[in-house]
Amino acid sequence: MKTTTTMRLPVMLLCATMLMGLFSSTDALAATKRQAALKHFQAGQAALDGRQYDAAIGEFTRALELVPSPRLLYGIALANDRKGDATAAVTWYRRAGRDAKAGARLKALSAAAVKRLTAQSTVILRGLPEDASVFVDGKLGTVDDDRAVTVSPGEHWIRVSAKGRTPFRKVVTIARGERHTIQVELPEAPGQLIVRVNRPNARLAVDGVDVGKLDGRPIPVPAGKHRLHISAPGADAATFSVALAPGQTRELKALLNETPEPGPSRKTFHTWGAISASVGAAALITGITLSITAADKQGKLSEARRLGDITPESKTAVAGYITRLERASYGMYALAGTGAIAATTLFLLAPDRDPSVSPAFAATPGGGLFGVQGTF
Repeated sequence: MKTTTTMRLPVMLLCATMLMGLFSSTDALAATKRQAALKHFQAGQAALDGRQYDAAIGEFTRALELVPSPRLLYGIALANDRKGDATAAVTWYRRAGRDAKAGARLKALSAAAVKRLTAQSTVILRGLPEDASVFVDGKLGTVDDDRAVTVSPGEHWIRVSAKGRTPFRKVVTIARGERHTIQVELPEAPGQLIVRVNRPNARLAVDGVDVGKLDGRPIPVPAGKHRLHISAPGADAATFSVALAPGQTRELKALLNETPEPGPSRKTFHTWGAISASVGAAALITGITLSITAADKQGKLSEARRLGDITPESKTAVAGYITRLERASYGMYALAGTGAIAATTLFLLAPDRDPSVSPAFAATPGGGLFGVQGTF
């Protein structure tokens, strides 16, 4: 038994030493945390006195993470209160007053602050998206679980914004203790197009609707896919398709080709060919008619000579008339031949088809858009 007692003594001494070391280590860690928390508390108090409320909230929060304390809860509430965020202040005042370590004076101060703040007015925001931000008089407000913000009585500017949507703005006048409800409407924000063109006085049409002259300023366009038509004096028009996301701003650089001098079209060749052929046919018919008339006159003149039934003067006059008819018929035949040659040449030289459109390009950041330009 004596041996057993002797063996147990060192073991007990070893255990006692380990426990003392553990408590000593735990006390040292706690002391370090308390010391760090005190520094954050003092920094928060200095920021609060200097009206740097966001900095004060940050310091009190870091101290609270190290050493939980109702005083720190009250400090965060007070900073929010002075900052003007009544909703957040009420939440922290209530936590401070309900803390098990809170003293009677701290509970009384917290209760009085909650009573004062809850006697203020409330704006309830119906239809508020989860990702929306609410600003009251230009400052970011705190929205509680009931989609409401606490404000002081009087007139306030309410602005609600969300990504990809048009901001909602409203002025409300609210009495003390009133709960005012407003319906928030955040329609899809339009996109914006910035179109730069290499030609002056260019104009833009979106889906067939003219939106005005292109001067480098953003043009609001509804989100979605659209057809753009860009035109400028002395240049071929260009057409592109572009897609815009809600709230997206997209920049395009369009290069318009100079319109070439218009040449004769296939239709023009065919028209003048037909005219030439018609003139030639008319000249041929006229020439034949003149030839027949001249031959008839020549036959009558020969018959009159044979019978001796014509005076020398009349014979000379008739002979001259016949000569003029023959010369006129020769001219008509020449005109008919010229018309036939011209018509044949015009029909042979006519282009196969008229030029209509050509490719076009618009540069965008990180890529480009292809389209067509020309006469449509």
